[in-house]
Amino acid sequence: MTAEVAGPAESSVMEQRAVDRSLRTARERARERLERIILAAYDLIGETGGTDFTLQDVAARAGVSLRTFYQYFDGRDDLLLAVFAHGVETTVPVIAGAVARHRSPVRRLQAFIETSFHLVFDEELPQSRPLTHYHLRLTQTDPEALGRILAPRNEILLRILRDGVRTGAFRKDIPLDQLAVMLAQTLLAMMHTNVLGTQLVGTRMEMSHIWRFCLAAVAARA
Repeated sequence: MTAEVAGPAESSVMEQRAVDRSLRTARERARERLERIILAAYDLIGETGGTDFTLQDVAARAGVSLRTFYQYFDGRDDLLLAVFAHGVETTVPVIAGAVARHRSPVRRLQAFIETSFHLVFDEELPQSRPLTHYHLRLTQTDPEALGRILAPRNEILLRILRDGVRTGAFRKDIPLDQLAVMLAQTLLAMMHTNVLGTQLVGTRMEMSHIWRFCLAAVAARA
């Protein structure tokens, strides 16, 4: 009894499946290493309170060689950008979930603002202060990259404001895109001030005061 030999077409399919499996495994391993490197840098930022650690420290913490590190990142700036993006990305679903629990545009806006602030001011996240410093640096060195990173969060805010304008809860005398930019920039300035302790009046702004200020800024005029 002789074994059946696969024909050309069947052999081609089997080879393609093997290649696909190999590529899928390689992609998964590459993604896992990338995540390890980013999380290692994130942990080191929290432990050191800054970004002065060496890339060798990051590689060692991630369990990869320095050569492997450079297969994923060009250097420190590239790594820090990825870490910052990771930090923002993890907040987006949390903010979106908090907003989705409300129907009123006013309550959705309140959920957006309060959740955003609580995520930044979480005392269990020592990365907040150094990453805030990095955020400010990005506004000068790479504003386009910063805009791309913040876009998903800003899109949530834009949708809330659009619904509020449509229902008459929010003002219509300022173009929607400009209203969203002004509110987003105001919120960022307030968060930076509180995190970095640069208050002009010497005291941290209270969340309830921030919310009332923002609501007054966007509420429809009588």
